[in-house]
Amino acid sequence: MLIRIDEIPKAGLQIHLHRKPEWFREFINPEDIIAPELIKPLNVDLEIVKEKNFFKVKGVERGNFRLLCHRCGEPFEYLLEESFEFVLVAQEFSPKEEEVELSPEEMDYEFFDGEKIDVEKILVEQIFLAMPQKILCREDCRGLCPQCGANLNTEMCSCNQVRVNPMFQALANWKPSRSE
Repeated sequence: MLIRIDEIPKAGLQIHLHRKPEWFREFINPEDIIAPELIKPLNVDLEIVKEKNFFKVKGVERGNFRLLCHRCGEPFEYLLEESFEFVLVAQEFSPKEEEVELSPEEMDYEFFDGEKIDVEKILVEQIFLAMPQKILCREDCRGLCPQCGANLNTEMCSCNQVRVNPMFQALANWKPSRSE
């Protein structure tokens, strides 16, 4: 969905969007087996208000995703409910230098072509920004046994539970002599 900036009223534009799971698949590489999967419709309330030379964008996204746990690899349902707010600035006002260090206030700036706002791009970007960095099915997930691969949340394994840091593996067989 593209919104032309000249069609945004002075009072601002409020949009409610309802996106089905198929919509999200368009933005995911089909070969990416760990990508999030939208399993129930995504509902978004979005407000775009024109200020002097920029637009303020506020929104709330709500949707259910299927994620894979980083520790045990099991799929689980994750409720994403995230509010966001940022400033859209026309590309012509973007920094001209190759590398610019952004101040904390500038971290909430996005740039667009100056004519149309790509709402779909905003939604997908905000979904990925809202995802946790470490995805866990539950806080106390025990993960997989590094030796046999058993899911320690559902079964006990009979492997030797003494874990040696690989950096110190060479010391495991070291026997000091009496002269040392």
